[in-house]
Amino acid sequence: MRRGLAVAVCAAQFQIAAFAACPDSQYVGFDSRLMARLIARLPPIESALVDFRMVSGEPVVLLRDRLLLYSGSALPREIPVASNASETLGISVDQAGTVRLQRGGQVDIVTAGGLSRDPDFAPEGKLFGSGKPVLLEARKSGRFQNLIFNRGGGDSFAIASLEGDLRAAFWGQAGMAAVVGKSLYVWSENSDDLKRLALDTGLEHARGVCLTGTGRAVVTFLDNVTLVTAEDQIMIVGMRARCDASQDKLYLADDRSGEIWEVSGLEKLGVLKEDERHATDLLKNLPAGSGESSAAYLEAARIIGCERAKLSLASPRTR
Repeated sequence: MRRGLAVAVCAAQFQIAAFAACPDSQYVGFDSRLMARLIARLPPIESALVDFRMVSGEPVVLLRDRLLLYSGSALPREIPVASNASETLGISVDQAGTVRLQRGGQVDIVTAGGLSRDPDFAPEGKLFGSGKPVLLEARKSGRFQNLIFNRGGGDSFAIASLEGDLRAAFWGQAGMAAVVGKSLYVWSENSDDLKRLALDTGLEHARGVCLTGTGRAVVTFLDNVTLVTAEDQIMIVGMRARCDASQDKLYLADDRSGEIWEVSGLEKLGVLKEDERHATDLLKNLPAGSGESSAAYLEAARIIGCERAKLSLASPRTR
């Protein structure tokens, strides 16, 4: 049974993590079981961060007015992007490392010389891809989102039709994840079915989604990044971010600071008893004299809630 719910992820939990003033929302650092490494930093920008992908270990960042491509420790290469405010913007990467930029129904390939029109793709919806041979396209049809594998050149086939508005989608090495309406769906290539991992009104605030392993989805919200599994949901960092994933690593591009992080160790999170045990251990191991302002206490409170953390702190067994 998941934390605070019987069948679906508790909507209040998602909303608290993103918006509440409760003390358990004040700790914004990474979960201490994770290993986070700063790999790049955006130059000072005024344009909004629209999309983000990793290509051969290097970040590719799409802003509203330009594309930034990193290589080693050098400053990123910039490609101007002209688009209308109403156009769908996005970047996708295939297995060969080809980067495609989508502007509405037009798709360009990113080359050494800039942008070159790709005649094989004329999407009706939005394209997604993080290192797969084919791209995923989400096409809206009335009240439904049709999820389609698009090989280009008119070769495509539908895999699912989901009711609701598309919030976010991902198609990468671990499989597919999509937030449609109030639902989070996941599918891996070794699975026969597309499964609903969560049903929750809080998912209407999702800004991005990534799949980091079978049944393990990371959802980004306005002010936090949350791991969702079949039995638990846990905030891993307080950050306004775009995400990508490759192998067992999560990548986050922070909208506010411009920092780009590589995060590993997510397999340690998402099991309800283990998450609660971690919070308990944090409280038990607090140094003498530590109070509710310590980082370890705030991390524990973020996991188990303010009231339970306060009770544990007051208990003699945590001293």
